[in-house]
Amino acid sequence: MTDLAQHFDVSDQGSIVMLYPQTPQARKFLEEEVQAESWQYIGGGLAVEPSYVEDLIEGFLDTLEDQAQRGGQKVDRLIAIDQHGQFYYEGGNA
Repeated sequence: MTDLAQHFDVSDQGSIVMLYPQTPQARKFLEEEVQAESWQYIGGGLAVEPSYVEDLIEGFLDTLEDQAQRGGQKVDRLIAIDQHGQFYYEGGNA
């Protein structure tokens, strides 16, 4: 199972959520796959509305899943993210 917390540090600031990439894969995903304005990048993190976080994480997991399938590995699907940034997966929690 992919531990999403190793890839992103998530900080809920109320009206925005900060996603801080922690791995090269996470940084590459934000740079290549996410269309964001330059002002959304603050202190190495990406500021997004809370409603976009789950879609961004799902997109990242899809990218990891594609890479894993090419390498013969399995990636569990994200079910939810709570207000503390805890990730919940089909195969168990990280």
